[in-house]
Amino acid sequence: MPANKELPDRRFPRRADFDYSSASIYFVMICTKEKRALFGRIAGSQMLPNRFGKIVQETCHELPDHYPRVSLDCFTLMPNHVHGVLALVDSVGAGLRPARVQIRHGVSEIIRAFKGFSARAIAELDPSLRSAVWQRGFYDHIFEMPTT
Repeated sequence: MPANKELPDRRFPRRADFDYSSASIYFVMICTKEKRALFGRIAGSQMLPNRFGKIVQETCHELPDHYPRVSLDCFTLMPNHVHGVLALVDSVGAGLRPARVQIRHGVSEIIRAFKGFSARAIAELDPSLRSAVWQRGFYDHIFEMPTT
């Protein structure tokens, strides 16, 4: 690359002052690479997922199986992106048995896994999409839980 060509400024989208593994509610939006309509189509007012869209839906609903702290509130599939509200919750106690050590995965790790699981499954059906499913990063908005 020529020395005089400037690279675009990349903005780090996460809040520097926030612990993304903390118990909070997070709204996330994840877009497909180049905003391609990979997951289905809209007919009237209804989203009709194709086989890739169904993979994305299944992968999302399986996240609590992989990450016990994740509680899914809602999830919406669109042709070229997904919206979701997820909560990271902390367990209240172990009762009479000692608590298992819980790894506090953050939102970025959970989204990375979601994108990876779904992209691998989609690439099994269409190898040309191996690295072309998801856009880099994701948008988030945090609804911090009150501390008591």
